[in-house]
Amino acid sequence: MKKLLGITLSLAGLLMLVSCGGEEAIEMPSVTYTVTDNGGTLALDWDDITDAEGYYIYADGVLIDSTTDSEYDATEPAQVYGVSAYNADDESATDDVDCAPEVTANVIVYGASDPDTAHPSGLSFTTSGTAVALAIGVTANHPDLDYIFDDRAPFTTMTLVSPNAYTPVYNDEKNMGVDAQATDFDAVIIANAPGVYSTQTSLQGNAVYALFMDQDDDGWDTDSDHFGKMKVESIAGTTVTITVAYQTITGLRWLVT
Repeated sequence: MKKLLGITLSLAGLLMLVSCGGEEAIEMPSVTYTVTDNGGTLALDWDDITDAEGYYIYADGVLIDSTTDSEYDATEPAQVYGVSAYNADDESATDDVDCAPEVTANVIVYGASDPDTAHPSGLSFTTSGTAVALAIGVTANHPDLDYIFDDRAPFTTMTLVSPNAYTPVYNDEKNMGVDAQATDFDAVIIANAPGVYSTQTSLQGNAVYALFMDQDDDGWDTDSDHFGKMKVESIAGTTVTITVAYQTITGLRWLVT
């Protein structure tokens, strides 16, 4: 028994030595990115990995491509892009870029004609992308307003209006919308490219709108611009219920929810 036990221990020790002394797993790439193509492309970049034969590209956990370069232009919108290094049958873990927009569901806002001045007719996004309804009658809220829901004259329907479209302006932000020609919120996976947006967008229930926040009013850039989408769940009198998604990566138009 002692001899058999000794053999067993020796084999276990040998297996441990092989496991510890074998080749290390291939190193994981460290991925950075740049937004290009007016927000339609996420250009991924990483340093070459020693001994890597190439790199696998994943979109939402699905292998979609491979490359021997240390860069890749991702044009297929996804919530998560990942890059791993491989050598024969060995593959590293993926380094992921989180592209998922922040979704805020069932936000209630009111048309600016609502007689209760405490009711919020403005919409603001926090730095984390959460949508918050704000009362436009509160002067302290004006710098934070991103959109105003206005049904006062001269508007004849509920209208999404930029804060800089008034005289005097609520603030200098130029934030716009466009009908995405959809009723399915999740079906809109990328916002429209710049050039088709308006600072005054008429709204209707059960419709989805793309949002472009050109906060410096200088055309598309990756300094402070953001994209999003909004579904008007319902309009009942002056009460508007919306669901909103906000892309926190500056300049990126992807909106996969």
